[in-house]
Amino acid sequence: MVPNKCTSRPIALRGLTLRRRVSRHSTRFRNRVIQQPPCAQICRGMTREAARECKLMDGVAAPNAEIINIAKLHFATGYHQALARVRDIAGGLLVTGPSEQDLDDPKLGELIDKYLGASPAALSLDRLKLMNLIAETEITASDFAGYQAVLAIHAEGSIEAEKMTIWREHEIAPAIDYAKRLAGIK
Repeated sequence: MVPNKCTSRPIALRGLTLRRRVSRHSTRFRNRVIQQPPCAQICRGMTREAARECKLMDGVAAPNAEIINIAKLHFATGYHQALARVRDIAGGLLVTGPSEQDLDDPKLGELIDKYLGASPAALSLDRLKLMNLIAETEITASDFAGYQAVLAIHAEGSIEAEKMTIWREHEIAPAIDYAKRLAGIK
């Protein structure tokens, strides 16, 4: 039997880094983490491209409506999944974490440090601060987080309005011509 070797891997979340002991075979964890950067980069790239493909109207640059609505649609439909992945990575500690009084208790505080400290570089207090950020301070489980979740879908028009704009702005003729050419239709 091969021993389960663990390594210390960084987890970045909104500028904070937490070192977590992760099994080399922890594909579930890795899959959750690796899905986050592509979502953000797709939105950034689409936003930049919408600016590059702008139209000048009375001397004011307006981003390409089709491309910006594709970025908005991607964000709005992926926001809740991204938060679900963050909650999944964080685990049950989000709701079962120790209180400040638990940390201050000499005996219990020592046990918390022992079992929640991922490595000498990652103190249990830092891990709990990260859990607090995820759970209570505007990311996943606060009133403000719920407000942000609604805004992600409705702030700049509904998902259906974004789809309608994409449909209206998209030039379908080149795709039709290409399909006809591939099929040998004149």
